[in-house]
Amino acid sequence: MAAASLLSPLTLVVGDEELLVSRAVSAVLGAARTRTPDVEVRDLDGGAVQVGDLDEALSPPLFGDERVVVVRAAQDLSKEAMAEVVPYLADPLPEVQLVPVHAGGAKGKQPLAPLLAAGARRVDCPK
Repeated sequence: MAAASLLSPLTLVVGDEELLVSRAVSAVLGAARTRTPDVEVRDLDGGAVQVGDLDEALSPPLFGDERVVVVRAAQDLSKEAMAEVVPYLADPLPEVQLVPVHAGGAKGKQPLAPLLAAGARRVDCPK
């Protein structure tokens, strides 16, 4: 897949096959680094994200830099943290790529709907 096609403001990685998930996230990071070699990467754990963390991570980077925000275990995001993401989805920043990683399954399906409705590029990584 061409690097340009991986540069989406929102890439949703869904599944619990660790190798495929790792490859999907690495592909997005690689594409971002092709465009901006010193791209800033924020790697967050959905279960540890506090109110304000996502709002700060999704804010415009200084000096026009680019940022990739990976949210692992997105199914564990609190309702309050997810509420910070929903307004961002309506008008994502071109210099910020959001990559939520969701384990799939029934747990935490609530975050999937707004992400998919926002036009996320979905990458399935089933076992």
